[in-house]
Amino acid sequence: MVNGREIGLLGEKIAGQYLKNSGYAILQFNYRDRCGEIDIIAIDQDKILTFFEVKTRTSGKFGSPEESVTAKKQLKILKTVDSFIKENAVFLYHKYHIDVISVQLNFLTRKARIKHIKNAISDISFEGE
Repeated sequence: MVNGREIGLLGEKIAGQYLKNSGYAILQFNYRDRCGEIDIIAIDQDKILTFFEVKTRTSGKFGSPEESVTAKKQLKILKTVDSFIKENAVFLYHKYHIDVISVQLNFLTRKARIKHIKNAISDISFEGE
């Protein structure tokens, strides 16, 4: 039996491969600080730094994966993004945004449905200095 943590890690792996196939360069997986965690940090072909929250589900019993990104979770993500930007002096980029990747796994068919929601969290866009 697969536990919740293993499902989450599998979803992050699938999301990482999806992003690479979509032209993103992965900078870091699982950035953590005292506020929370950012699942994936990547940069796209337009040099936009993107912070990804990955949510994975194996059924629709509790709603879609993206529905679990609550207002409380969004606030934690925003604080963690702010910490990353300050810690890494990431002002060489012009834009930053936060996306959600929803992964719906079907173990019977061995397939995953991926939904990439751009600018998902508070439609945030920070301007570099």
